This record gives sequence, structure tokens and C-alpha cells, in this order.
Amino acid sequence: IFPWLQLFPGEIIAWLFRLGPLSIGLIWRIFSGITITTGWYFIFRHYSKKPWLSFMLSVFLFSDAGLLMSKLFFSQALMFIKLISPQNLSSINATSAHHSQLRIITPGLSLWTILLYILMLARSRENPNWKRIFCSGISFGILFHSYFYFWTAAGLGLLVAIMLDCKYWRVYLHTGWIGLLIGLPKLVMDFIFKSSTSSDWLQRSDKFLHIPRFSELIFPKIGPLLLLFALYFVLKHRKDLRFLWAHAAAGLLLFFLSFCFC
Repeated sequence: IFPWLQLFPGEIIAWLFRLGPLSIGLIWRIFSGITITTGWYFIFRHYSKKPWLSFMLSVFLFSDAGLLMSKLFFSQALMFIKLISPQNLSSINATSAHHSQLRIITPGLSLWTILLYILMLARSRENPNWKRIFCSGISFGILFHSYFYFWTAAGLGLLVAIMLDCKYWRVYLHTGWIGLLIGLPKLVMDFIFKSSTSSDWLQRSDKFLHIPRFSELIFPKIGPLLLLFALYFVLKHRKDLRFLWAHAAAGLLLFFLSFCFC
């Protein structure tokens, strides 16, 4: 019921080295750490051209506990205060979700796919030749086989990018249809799974799941403010990042729409 692309690396490595099933969880964690930091690194390297800066930024994003809720520095500083304050040590335990953005299945085993997609799309926009566009289309198609909410956000992000960064509309259009062709078999399989499976299994698989309206309403305050600031920045100073802003806006928009129309 889960995408095979998430689980396959740990299983095949354990099988190749004859490590047994109990080692798969450890391999998954190692795989997550390597792929996430490597993905961040190559994205930063694409824009900064400075290896040391790219390395530091990738380690920072991987390590900061506030990344998930757009509270960079703050959550990490709060966690540090708890660690050094004797009166707060009782609140620290093995199950504390300080780094909840690093859940093993999602996004630990799937975040590399969206990072790869962003990198390939950035390269296509930089030099719009068919070879790079084909690679960005393949990376978009991989999202269908990785995580449901990645391809939905990326698909809407491409539509927003066509309007916001219209000079490169062909890059986004071709990336979209190539990826859709690759992802279409997965969509068909998910629709079949939804129609032939009981509702309790749908909640575990997270495929086309109906959520009662406003039942899980969360209103992030910092994220929309950062998005508005980023819009001014990319329009005035970094037009090459318009596509990235479009995808961030698409993700946040779908986040709100899921509460209003589900």
C-alpha cells in the first residue's frame, strides 16, 4: 500500500549485504541522512557556486528542528535551552518529537525526490535544451511514485510558474506532460486501490483520502509572511527563483484548500 520507491533502497541494500530484516530500519535512517543533505547541497551549489557555503547551508537545514513549521533558529534555540536547564531536563525524553520533520517514511525516504525535481527544473530553466527538460520531466514523474502530496504540489507549482515566469513557459509545460505520462500508471493504480479497498486502509495509505472539513485546521503564521517577503525578493532581485516561489506558494495554497473543500 506504500510507494515501493520509498521502501526499496533499504530492502535491497539489506538483501545485497545479507544483513537481515532487522537492519532495514537502520539502513533507512542512513539513506535518509545521506540523500536529504546531498539534495540540499546540490541545490545550494547550483546557485551559490561555493562548496563550503553549500555544505554549511545543507547541514543547517537538515539539523534545524524548526524547519517543518518555518521556525528556523527559534525551535532549535528553545530545544538547546531545555537541554542546558536542569529544571527542564524532565521534559526531555526519548520520544520527544524535536525533529518531527525527519519522520522515516515521509519525508525521510521521499524528500530526495522533490529535491531532485527542484534541481532538475532549475537546470532546465537555466539552459532550456531538450536533454535537461526531459530530465526535469522524469524527475516530476518520479514524484507520482514517491509521495502523493509531492506531485500535487509540484503540478500546481508548474501551473503557477507558467503564469509568474511566462518567459520559460515551455520548460514548465514540457516538464509537466512528460512527468504526467510517467506518473499516469501510478495514478491509475491508486484509483483502483481506492475503489477496491475499505476506508480504514485508505487512511493508512494516504491515497485520495477524504478529510472532514476544518477537522485538522492548522493556520501557520510565519509561512505566509515568509512567502510574501520572498515574492518581493524574487520579483525585484532574483527572477531566476520565480519557479521556486511558485512551488512554495502552490504547496501552501493546497494546504489551506485541503481544509476548506475536503
